Amino acid sequence: MHLPSLKFQYKQDAKFALDIPELLLDGIQILNIVGNNGSGKSTWAKHLAGLFHKKNHGIKWQYIPQFAEQFLFAQTINEQIKYLFEHDFIREKFASELSDLALPPNDEFMDFPMALMSGGELRRIMLAFAFYSHKKHIILDEPTIGLGLKESLVLLNKINTFSAMGNELIIISHDKTIMDASQHVCAFENGTLLYSQSTEDVKKTSLLDQFIG
Repeated sequence: MHLPSLKFQYKQDAKFALDIPELLLDGIQILNIVGNNGSGKSTWAKHLAGLFHKKNHGIKWQYIPQFAEQFLFAQTINEQIKYLFEHDFIREKFASELSDLALPPNDEFMDFPMALMSGGELRRIMLAFAFYSHKKHIILDEPTIGLGLKESLVLLNKINTFSAMGNELIIISHDKTIMDASQHVCAFENGTLLYSQSTEDVKKTSLLDQFIG
């Protein structure tokens, strides 16, 4: 995993600036990013995905936001599909993604108003679209928000399957269940890189105590 350096400052906030060095993480397929609120994790991830600019770093990352309403804008799953895909949509493959995330892959569910669904259901629908997208490099921002333990374990299994196929994931999360799937941990603090260590090594210390809930 090769992640370019980033220096960035919001014009309206002179007190905060991102200054993250280049990260060369050979053999790493699942990277966990931790840090307190306001440390720059999501801003860094959005830059990596090219959401603030069109600069091409060679690898196209897909960013999946914390909040489902930032991604799901249609009334139903089927309507969302019509907006996102025209002629190349494979319904059976998407149904498989729903099933992998413990959601019913039937028309009744896909025509049900998303406004009436639970936060956990919306989260998993958003993730199903992400995994269906054919992207090999995905950033998941707090993917277990709204999920119970059983649902988080379902997601963990999906993450492991996705990485086993040679894909790469960056996961912004303080969930210990998800962190255990990662191979490396980077901690952000006030827009800087606090540390970058293997998950195995960092779990032997108290470094994660301030981040893990």
